[in-house]
Amino acid sequence: MPPSRSESPKAEDNASAALLDSSKPHMGDPPEVRTTVLVSLGVSFFYISVSAAMVFMNKALSYTYHFKATNLLLLMQMLFQVAALKAAKSLTRSGRDDSSRSLVDFTPFMWSKAKRIVPVSICYSLNSAFALAALREMSVPSYSMIKRLAPLVSLALEYGMLGKKPA
Repeated sequence: MPPSRSESPKAEDNASAALLDSSKPHMGDPPEVRTTVLVSLGVSFFYISVSAAMVFMNKALSYTYHFKATNLLLLMQMLFQVAALKAAKSLTRSGRDDSSRSLVDFTPFMWSKAKRIVPVSICYSLNSAFALAALREMSVPSYSMIKRLAPLVSLALEYGMLGKKPA
């Protein structure tokens, strides 16, 4: 026999409330969740800012000041990245339990690992060198558009040459 009218709305309300409670974010989320979201947003904004600033600074160097030594510029940017990472590793932040942790954490330099990643490093260096040379010859909007379309071209080539469908 179906439940009476008086029982049905209460059961439906409880089921609806449980469904709604599980699908909406709670204002009472733990502070570490909110902190993680804020840190993620901050890091994303910082990455976007630095990336855009590097494009405009590189264009200004090559166009305004006629700086032709893109390989020197690439080397200086890489050395700056290493110095910035080492500085960030030496900075500490306090944790919840009053313990100190470094701002970033990475393993120290090891020759065995360096030898294994030489091909990747060479490809990255060539990519960066060609990107700087392209930026010197192109406008910033054209460069940005081609740079953003590169993953699409890679997916199309992967499908055409290897027959793999994008996931």
